[in-house]
Amino acid sequence: LIAKGLNTGDIIFMNRRCTSLPPAAALLCLASKYGISGDGRNCYDHAAMVVRDERTDVPYLLEGGFQGPTMRTYEERLLQGNDHSEVLVLPVQSSGLQPGLQKFLHDDLGLRPSADGFDVPEEQRG
Repeated sequence: LIAKGLNTGDIIFMNRRCTSLPPAAALLCLASKYGISGDGRNCYDHAAMVVRDERTDVPYLLEGGFQGPTMRTYEERLLQGNDHSEVLVLPVQSSGLQPGLQKFLHDDLGLRPSADGFDVPEEQRG
């Protein structure tokens, strides 16, 4: 996938290698694959949404996990990660989405810049 072709609002579906995940996440991954299709093949068990930084035009992937929502650059998450074996992009018509999405990310989700991207501060995690 080419990062330049990604737009805010696009959805990324991931077919992850369950065995590459921590134990609890691996169990959920296996349950989603074998519980939905029955054979575990060709299943997307995780999704992320593209959010382009308005200042730098860098695409980030917003996704949920055990530690809450996070955002990592596309390159960091997909090109350097090793937990996925297949990725599918669902382009979404997203004109006008950016301002409301930025408010949601910062005000509602509480995402703040961190060393790795954007995370919910530890003191705000439930």
